[in-house]
Amino acid sequence: MQARSWAYLVSIGMLSGLAGCEDQCSSFSPNRFNCRQIAEADYNVHFSLPDSTEILLGRTTGLSNCAARASSYAKQYSIPKQYYCCMITAASSCAEKHR
Repeated sequence: MQARSWAYLVSIGMLSGLAGCEDQCSSFSPNRFNCRQIAEADYNVHFSLPDSTEILLGRTTGLSNCAARASSYAKQYSIPKQYYCCMITAASSCAEKHR
């Protein structure tokens, strides 16, 4: 019986840690989005060319996919990776900027 209780407490502790991660992200998110919302949102991928011209590379789902698209573009044209990801919400095409 004690082994089950211990496993239960460990599970609760792990879930608490995950909830803390979400709180950590919401503390720097202007709109209080949690870590999961930031990671899984839709984004417009903005890229700055070496001459400071900014172009829109398109829309993607997930912050990691946004970064991958910018990296791919930079590699394809052998230019520095200068980008940001604009979170798309129902109210805005750029609710928050992330990298």
